[in-house]
Amino acid sequence: MLKVDGKNAIEAVTADGMGDIYSSELEKVLSIQNAVIEEIDENYTIIHSNSESGYINREGQVVSNLEVYPKNEIFAFEENEKWGYKDSKGNVVVEPIYDFAIDINEYGFGGIILNGNWGIIDSKGKVVKTPTFTLDTYYLPIFIGQYMLEVSDTYHCLELN
Repeated sequence: MLKVDGKNAIEAVTADGMGDIYSSELEKVLSIQNAVIEEIDENYTIIHSNSESGYINREGQVVSNLEVYPKNEIFAFEENEKWGYKDSKGNVVVEPIYDFAIDINEYGFGGIILNGNWGIIDSKGKVVKTPTFTLDTYYLPIFIGQYMLEVSDTYHCLELN
């Protein structure tokens, strides 16, 4: 068991790789197989795999992506094990045809996965790069247009072929 950094939550990983998240009241609030935990900011954390995701706040309670990204125009959603994007009123903007979708980032781009390949979508729901490339990454990639932002000691943009 590990404390989720900066949040009143605990992660427990079972022998089969299931990541269970417990709130500050020690209530199980989220379970994701092979979960990766990434802090978004001081208020929110995303728990994800390559096929599902969830958000928690500082108290370890599950919150919606509409709360986490209030300025976004579209939001990733899952329906019948497929992912697409809706607007804040719940209208479908991008049909749920993808195996996974990442919410739109601060630069106005999100990631989509189809048949194991990554693609990029913009803040209006337009596909900027069709899902044709693979990424060997543990964390969610950060896209800027047709590029991926790589952060280490410095920032680099990698062109995706």
